[in-house]
Amino acid sequence: MIDFLQRLVDGVSLGAIYALIALGYTMVYGVLQLINFAHGDVFMLGAMMGWYASSVWTSESRDPSIAGALAVTLFFLEYGGQLLFGPNPRAFGILPHRPSSAVAGISIGYVDLVTILTSLVLMIVLQRIVFHTRIGTAMRAVSWNPSVAALMGVNIDLVISFTFGLGSLLAAVAGILYASKYPSVHPLMGLMPGLKAFVAAVLGGIGNVPGAMLGGLLLGLAEQLVSGYTSSSWRDAVAFGILILILLVKPSGLLGRGAAEKV
Repeated sequence: MIDFLQRLVDGVSLGAIYALIALGYTMVYGVLQLINFAHGDVFMLGAMMGWYASSVWTSESRDPSIAGALAVTLFFLEYGGQLLFGPNPRAFGILPHRPSSAVAGISIGYVDLVTILTSLVLMIVLQRIVFHTRIGTAMRAVSWNPSVAALMGVNIDLVISFTFGLGSLLAAVAGILYASKYPSVHPLMGLMPGLKAFVAAVLGGIGNVPGAMLGGLLLGLAEQLVSGYTSSSWRDAVAFGILILILLVKPSGLLGRGAAEKV
């Protein structure tokens, strides 16, 4: 039982990171109906900036159509990152690794606790922004009907820029948290977490903010349980198995709504 609860804690910690990345995917899709293919690499840039910040603080060694453009930016950031930072992984230490605390036999690491609390606070703040602010109302209006929103005086370009900026901020924070949990950074580190977060967004319902949170947490839990009770080699296969299953059973996602199509 203790082992199972330990897996749940680890799964929530990992799922919180996936949820933060998935929120960026789902916000951009909700407003523009496009997938930001470069989102995983923004995650990487956040971790890299955190690495440089930690290097300065610790005085260690210190070493610069829209869908089509986003796809090119994916590749540009990955290989540009290898050119600037080099391909070799670097140790990451922006959060101190303090001894784990044990509660009822369950080990809770300092980094895991910071990850869960930070993700929870950011999710609450995001909900407040989207549903209780003027810019959030504008975002929902553009998502519903951009033409009508523009006629009502909404600055579409500002809303789009804000959406990309907010989603990128969440991805960057997720990158720092992920690199603190698995202390290594490299230019291609955003590839797999980015793909898994996309699966989480689809699982919860792409374009649905609570759905992205739910999908991220469920994916993190599924990964930890499968790797803990079967084999860690199945860890990455879980996400893509879930993607295939959700597309076959409920393409709109767990909290998404199926859209009627005119024929």
